[in-house]
Amino acid sequence: MSKELEEILNQIKGQLTGDKDYDLKYLQAQIESFRGHEFGGEIAKECSRMIYDRMSEEERNEAVVDMGKDRVVDLRIDDEPEEGEAIYYSFYEFFEEVMVREFMELDKPVKRTETPHADIAMQQGLNQMMEKNYEEAKKSFEEAMKWNPVNTQIKLSYMKCLEAEGAWEEIHQLALSAISYAFRPEAVAQSFVYLGKYFEQAGKNKPAAAAYYIAISYVEEEAQAMEGLRRIGMHLKEKDIRRIAEKYGFIPGANPAILSLATGLGEQLFGQQMIDGAYYCYDIVYGLTGDEKIKELLEGIKKLNL
Repeated sequence: MSKELEEILNQIKGQLTGDKDYDLKYLQAQIESFRGHEFGGEIAKECSRMIYDRMSEEERNEAVVDMGKDRVVDLRIDDEPEEGEAIYYSFYEFFEEVMVREFMELDKPVKRTETPHADIAMQQGLNQMMEKNYEEAKKSFEEAMKWNPVNTQIKLSYMKCLEAEGAWEEIHQLALSAISYAFRPEAVAQSFVYLGKYFEQAGKNKPAAAAYYIAISYVEEEAQAMEGLRRIGMHLKEKDIRRIAEKYGFIPGANPAILSLATGLGEQLFGQQMIDGAYYCYDIVYGLTGDEKIKELLEGIKKLNL
């Protein structure tokens, strides 16, 4: 983190009062005021995390649905660019492409390759890892991430390789990145497991336990998280988890921006009578929130599509 960005964030934090309503409005205003700033993305991410920390679980779910309702996602297919004018990626599924378009500041059109380069590179890395050829495996996983920078499974495979080498600082950064892009409950849970492992090996049991508790909130029987909690032997309440997450710089759950994006895109596709696409997006939201209103919406969409 640059010194200038750190100073800006400290100034923002210094203006927080502890009054929930005031702080939420203030943080939202800071996101808007720094839009277009050199560090606008980082400031928005940190302010969003602080907003998220101050909300109850019900408020979080309602907020991301409301935030997404008026969001319009650019679904236009780029005109065929001339050679060298596009950035090519290898995606596993549609929402990954949406995330790249929405979250990454690119100055060229995004195009999907016909060849599954990311999958080829990841499989190569897994094979090399089985042979304990970790240096070559890391190169393969890095190649896979170039082709698909938002895929969580690639990052999880890479972290498994790094774990074998004890490269915990690299695991820490990759875990945070994986959490920011994970949009399936299993991926969120496994990403938090690695974050928990990082803290646990560093002797920081409180954030480790918090990460493990978050993991099992997405996948109840997550074996590694449950084993980690048994080792640590620490009970935490939700408010403790949120406080610890804020202290150690991670969001206490799935990225709210993912939920907002999936909600907005689902509504947009539904309005365009693209029923399968709308169901796909709302299914992402339901998987991450368990929101009964979204479940009812999914059941209604399923009946429309019979």
